[in-house]
This record gives sequence, C-alpha cells and structure tokens, in this order.
Amino acid sequence: MQAFLSARLMRSNTAMADEPLYLYAGHLVWAHWLHGAPLPNYPAYFSGAPVLYPPVAAVADHFGGLFGARCLSLAFMLTATGTLWTTASRLYGRTAAVIGCVLFLCIGSTQYLGTLATYDAMSLCLLSVAAYCVVRAGDADEGSRWWVAGAVLLALANATKYASALWDPAVIALAGLVYYRAGGVRVKAAICRAAAVAAVAIGLEVLGVAAGGEMYIVGIGLTTTNRPEDGTAASLVLRDSWDWVGVVLVLAAAAVLFTVRRTRRQELGIIAALFAAAAAAPGNQARIHVVTSLQKHVDFGAWFGCIAAGYLVTAVASIARRGLLRIVAAAVAAGAIVAFAAPPGYAQAPGYIQNWPSSVNLIPALRPLTHRGTERYLVENYEVPAYYLRTDISVSQWQETWYFLYHDPATGQNLSLVPAFEAAIEAHYFTLIVLNYRATTAIDQQIVGFLQACANECGYKLIEQIPFANTTGHYDIWQLQGAQS
Repeated sequence: MQAFLSARLMRSNTAMADEPLYLYAGHLVWAHWLHGAPLPNYPAYFSGAPVLYPPVAAVADHFGGLFGARCLSLAFMLTATGTLWTTASRLYGRTAAVIGCVLFLCIGSTQYLGTLATYDAMSLCLLSVAAYCVVRAGDADEGSRWWVAGAVLLALANATKYASALWDPAVIALAGLVYYRAGGVRVKAAICRAAAVAAVAIGLEVLGVAAGGEMYIVGIGLTTTNRPEDGTAASLVLRDSWDWVGVVLVLAAAAVLFTVRRTRRQELGIIAALFAAAAAAPGNQARIHVVTSLQKHVDFGAWFGCIAAGYLVTAVASIARRGLLRIVAAAVAAGAIVAFAAPPGYAQAPGYIQNWPSSVNLIPALRPLTHRGTERYLVENYEVPAYYLRTDISVSQWQETWYFLYHDPATGQNLSLVPAFEAAIEAHYFTLIVLNYRATTAIDQQIVGFLQACANECGYKLIEQIPFANTTGHYDIWQLQGAQS
C-alpha cells in the first residue's frame, strides 16, 4: 500500500530544484573520486554531506534517471516502515506494530518523501535503523554490538541530513530507557548506556567535520543551526503541523497520559520520549519561525509518534479481559484511526509534489534556444533545465538568480546581486533570461523592471510567456536580440 501511494505520484510533476542539484552533485563527486575532477564548494551550502546521499542517488539516476532516483527514495521509506514494524513489535508487540505502520503510511508526508530524490528519505531510513538498533540492544545478550551499530548509524543519519540531529535525543533516551526496562539494570548503568551512544555518535560527527574542513561548519550553520528566519508566524507553523500529523500528535500525547498511572516509570519515560520526538519539528520550527521543509521534517517525528500510537491502541484494548474482545477493540480503534488519517494524507501528498512549477512546457521551449558553447543563460532555479538539458548544455553556461557576482569592465567595479545583474544585462552578458517569480520574486521584479526600462538600449526582447502546467503562473523568456535561435 505504501509503495502504491508513493508510486502514483512519481511522474506527476517534473523535478524540483533540489533534486537535480543533488543528482548533478553526485555525478561530480564520482568524477572527482575517479578522475580528480574539480568540485564546487558544495559543503558550504548543502544541508547534508555532499559525499553521502548525492553519489548514491547519482548511481540510481545513471541507470534510471529521475524516476530511478525517486524509486531509491521509496526503497528508503519502505525500509523506514519496516524498521518501525521491528521496533514497535519489540517494544509493544505485533498488534501495536501493525497499527503504527498503517498510521505511518497514511501520512501524506510519508507518501511524499517516497517520491522525492533528496536527502530526507535516506536520513530517515538511517535514523529509524539506529532507533531499532538501540532498542534491540536493550534486550539482547550481545547488546554492545547493537548499541554501537545504532550510534554509528545515528551519526550517518545526521551527516546525510544535518537537521536529523533534532531527533538524536529521542534515540539516545531510548537506548537508556529500554535498557533499564529490560530489568536487572540500575539507573546508573542505563545512563551510561545512553551516554555511550551519544559519545560515539558525537565523536564520529566531530571527526567527520574535522575531515571535511571549515566549509562543512559553514554549511551546517547556514542550513541548520543558524538558519535565518523566513518570517512565518509560529501559529502558522503549528497549524500546518496539526493538519499534517495532528492525529499522530494527539495519539502520542494520549499515550503519555494513559501511562502516567498505569505503568512503571520506565514505560512512561519511553512513551514520553516518543511523544517528544513527534512534537520536535513543529516545536522547533515554530520557535525559529521557519516553515521551510516542515512537511518533510514532521515525518521524522511521526515515525516515533506512530510507535506510541500503536502502544496506546493495544494498551486500551488490553483492558478487555477476553482475547476476542481485545482483538475486536483493537481492530475497531485501528479502523477509526485509519478512517480519520487516511483521507487527509491521501489528498495532501499530491499537493506537496505540485508545490513547485512544472517545467514540462519550459524544456521543449528552451531546447532550440540554447546551445553548447560560450552563451550564458540566467534562469531562476536553473538546476531544473540544466538537469533535463545536461547532454546538450554545459552546466557552466547557467546562472542562478539567488546570487551573482560580476566585474563591470566599464567601471572596473565588482558588483553583486541586482547591480551585478543590471551591469551584465547592459553588457549583453546573458543570451537568455528566464524568470518565474517564485523563488526570488523581489529580484525577478527588479530585473524585469530594468529590462523594460532599457528595452531598446539593452537589446533584450520578451519572446515568450510559458504557463505552468500544474498551477497558476508562467515563465518569462527574454532573449538578446540577434542571438541564434
């Protein structure tokens, strides 16, 4: 069912900007490893280590294109669901595991991450396996082997996507609490187990950053620890989170309340850790007033919250004294949860993947206008056309609208951003200018205003407006007059 729910979205939209960026970076990393080719400064602005997910995804892209890379993400998400099953069944039995898995696949974000060729699915997969390993270590005879594996995988998950470190405390807490719950272990020993997992994971991460160099520190700060606010109100972040994973949050919170007086404190600690993990993304992003990637991040926490939800249903059903009544009660409760969670998730996932403009009409229009050589093309989110036209156009011919440096030969000045764009336009630096007014709206409007003001002098003409195939809006294509068509 999960594979079907994600597969239905695979071809419903063209690549988003991040997907071709990571895939192309992966190909360059392979070229660097195999042939010593130079690499752009990816560590300074990637939200995960460029040497982990991108090369893996590039292999899938080599054999299956974007569809192959998206199928790889689906495989990662199916693995995450599998580890949810194994983790929940070890903690609370198979019934809880079934309910948790069904709830997890009903979430629109789960379906969405299974279709997106970005870091997220791989990081969540590694995080989930790390959680399983530390839980397995709590009742295994050779526990050290499992908790060490969990710590290593936790470090890999964090390196794959830096933001996944937000759920490290939950995994570390599970390492100690499950060990303590197993019996025959003192509190001090459980704390030592959790501290050991944290020490190994942090130690590996420090070594990785030291090996990567200063630019990794810059990238971690820019994309994660010191990410600038986007001005989103905390209430909006919480409202969106409620729409997307509200069912999971309510059930996980109810599980905490249910365990307060009915179970041992070890059990309460585990359930509280699971609930805290589920609430981590909404709480953190409301705190920093950032909504970017929220629909992806809530799924990381939902993985933990679904375990608590499965526990709650089975615990409540176990109040029934007869086995048949327990089964019926659990089935009814599970059915009610699915009926409440499945329709919104089924409807939300397509909305996520339609959130960026489709380039299905743009690429055929650009193909005859672009040529390999010395021509330069200013394109908003250039990574998308650069990916689809990669066999025809060198990536060095593309320029993004996010940032630009230009040395003006007329004045001898080094310029950046809008002044740089204006000077370059006056000097006929770009052959094509393609804007869609989505990612860099303010900059786009200033560029267009300049083009309209100096239409005759600058020599650029608006030759085509191409509507988005999936939503309102359009691409504007300005061409330097006299350029080859």
